[in-house]
Amino acid sequence: MTLTPNKRNSYFLLLAGLGLWAVTAATLLTEKYWVFVAGAICLVLVCLTARNIRAASVVALLSAFLGAQLMLQIQARDIAALSMDSQQQTLTLKIIEYPKSKLQGATKSQWTTGRLSNTPYAPAVRVWLPEDTDTAGLAPGTTVSVTGLVKQKRLDSPEAFELNTNTAPLTTAPATKLEQTLHKARSALSTHSKNFATQENIFSAFVNNGAKYVPGFAVGDTALLDEQDFSVLRASGLLHLTAVSGGNCALVLAGVSWAAGLLGCRKTARLLLQAGGLALFALAVGSDSSLQRAAVMSGVILIGNFGGVKHSSFASLGAAALVLISCDPWQAVRAGFALSIAATGGILLLAQPLKRRLTRWGLPEFLALALAVTCAAQIGCAPLLLLLQGDLPLAGILANLLAAPLAPFATGLGLLAFIQLGLNFGFGDFCFFLASSACALIEQIARFSVQLPITVLAWPEGAGGAIQLVFCYALIFASHNVAKHGLRLHRVLRKRKQPWQLISTQTPLAKLLVLTPLFVATAIVFANTVFRPVLATQVVPTDWVIAGCDVGQGDAFVVRDPVEAETVMLIDTGDNKDKLRSCLTKLGVKSIQMLVLTHDDRDHVGALEEVSGVVRAALISPPTLEPERPLLYELDRAGIAAAIATAGDHGTLGGVEWEVLAPRRDKISLDSNSMSLVVRIKYRDLTAMFMADTGEAEQQELIETLDSAVLDVDIVKVAHHGSKNFLPELLQAQSPKWALIGVGADNSYGHPSRQVLDELDQLGAITLRTDKHGLFVLTAAGKAWVSQTLDQSHSGAAIAEIKYARRTPIRGKEELG
Repeated sequence: MTLTPNKRNSYFLLLAGLGLWAVTAATLLTEKYWVFVAGAICLVLVCLTARNIRAASVVALLSAFLGAQLMLQIQARDIAALSMDSQQQTLTLKIIEYPKSKLQGATKSQWTTGRLSNTPYAPAVRVWLPEDTDTAGLAPGTTVSVTGLVKQKRLDSPEAFELNTNTAPLTTAPATKLEQTLHKARSALSTHSKNFATQENIFSAFVNNGAKYVPGFAVGDTALLDEQDFSVLRASGLLHLTAVSGGNCALVLAGVSWAAGLLGCRKTARLLLQAGGLALFALAVGSDSSLQRAAVMSGVILIGNFGGVKHSSFASLGAAALVLISCDPWQAVRAGFALSIAATGGILLLAQPLKRRLTRWGLPEFLALALAVTCAAQIGCAPLLLLLQGDLPLAGILANLLAAPLAPFATGLGLLAFIQLGLNFGFGDFCFFLASSACALIEQIARFSVQLPITVLAWPEGAGGAIQLVFCYALIFASHNVAKHGLRLHRVLRKRKQPWQLISTQTPLAKLLVLTPLFVATAIVFANTVFRPVLATQVVPTDWVIAGCDVGQGDAFVVRDPVEAETVMLIDTGDNKDKLRSCLTKLGVKSIQMLVLTHDDRDHVGALEEVSGVVRAALISPPTLEPERPLLYELDRAGIAAAIATAGDHGTLGGVEWEVLAPRRDKISLDSNSMSLVVRIKYRDLTAMFMADTGEAEQQELIETLDSAVLDVDIVKVAHHGSKNFLPELLQAQSPKWALIGVGADNSYGHPSRQVLDELDQLGAITLRTDKHGLFVLTAAGKAWVSQTLDQSHSGAAIAEIKYARRTPIRGKEELG
């Protein structure tokens, strides 16, 4: 297959775009400017090696232009930093984006972004606003004065600084009339969504819940969505619908074109009206990076006819990357930019072949195209998803296919409601009702897809998993290419060289080169999706009683009766849902009888949503004196019945007896750590005490109020990840044989402290740490098994065996009611 000069230049333009993207990202992430120079020189040398002088010249010019843009913006940030300090600052900013907010439980965070001046290279500042700030007057274009504590951010952050303020910004110059009108229309749409969700009508049980999604579908405003909404959309692969995407741009262009056609406009006038409509839509959305990506990538797909003209479409993809990075170099380090490039590339490369294959199987053409585009985008994004979220969502393909017919209605009707509510037309309520109905259906699709038996495909996470997946892609592509075009070999004869010679696909060598890559790719897929998950559950001892999950910097411990394996207690969840899910899968845990949340810190409750569907009941700590408690909201949203536990509460789960030792029922405090639940566990001769995040004062109370027989245990979950705020006398009274520490590798807190480790060594305790041992379990027979060690000498093996002493049983054997 010979490349024509036009095709060669097109692919070199793609190489230039992707190469300069990678070079810019590496420069911003490493903060080393020589990285850009070295990368640009390498790209030029690649072109010269291919004897393409024109491509080398273009790459050199583009590198010089992009490098100058980058240096000017970095220099502007450095100059602005000279006038900043860590004290209170009063800054004059011009707002460049609409205010945004995010619900986290019952807490609402608000922020906006502005520039220090009107110059093109002025650095941006993110302003964190008080929760009760009225953002109605903060339209893009408004000049404000704001006072607060300024902090410089890393070079890879799009905003150079962030400012925390306790007072509302003071407007010094209003935005233009057009900007104010559009901002009022956005506010009206958001307010209407909030009010509509509380209205009582015959459709309220179904439609009202979709109202909060309408601003997101229409103009990318997700302020009314909370963490659980985001999580469901993310898990189902539908989160992109609530961001401004190519679909929004396409609907705007189609709507303007239809209206212009009714007015009898000629082609030139129609194009001008479309451009004007897209510009107004851009003002309504704001200078959002997702809008820039959506507009450019939509144009790329249209130019390439969904991959029908590959060389021109790939050239357009390279040019799009160059345009976006030139306008905003910080696009290079945004996850959304990488996903846009990957999804667009997947559509251009695979959509047409998949569509042709599906139509041959009898699918209607419109359905085949929708499924082909969905699958192609998912295939393109899969390696990046492994880096970003650690799994491959299978539910996303089905959810996107089912939502595809509804999304245009939700977006289009939402845009109509946005226009009519802003202009006070009479049909705004009707359009909003229809848009809410479409959004409610899409929400049901999202919730249905995440409840399917298999929602994710087991695959190694991180860079290793991404490399394996890309390698499988390369093997399949090579096999397909040989099967379709044959094999070209360059034979060297005795006297002269023959040019590249085509070898037929029917030869044994060609058949071998078709089958071998397919066999290797199949073996890798089978090993990762079938063999590896099964092996992970088989290697863990089946008689374990206590397990420590590696969830990073946080706690997540599992307790069960190995005879009645379904009686499981989970003590805290950590703050990493992917790692918690992986741990519970390896342990074979499918349901949780009791969830104990020792206190409300995120490193103990942050992954609650991951287990919300399998928990029967929960125990939580008493409240602090803080007026709000987001944990209660999250438990209510998850439908988990929770009871507040205090000292003296006790019960059994199978053969496991448990008792809460602290805090006292009458204790009050502002500090959540001091209100932590301390839980004692007994199974046969094994006893354990989980200390949560208690400090020295709380540990002193335990010594003063509990008998020595209660304090004396075999296993201690060390308090506060091994913090130096501990009481040596309590550890001595506990005299543990095992010490368990949930801690993240290379954490910034210095956990566990040297003092705690030395004290445990003196007591002769064997310490198990999640940062060094990964997942570990303790059995009723006194054995410990660890999944890994730093030196790998004991990975997947028992590292010690201890005989437990007989203990006095915990009083009371009442089941949790």
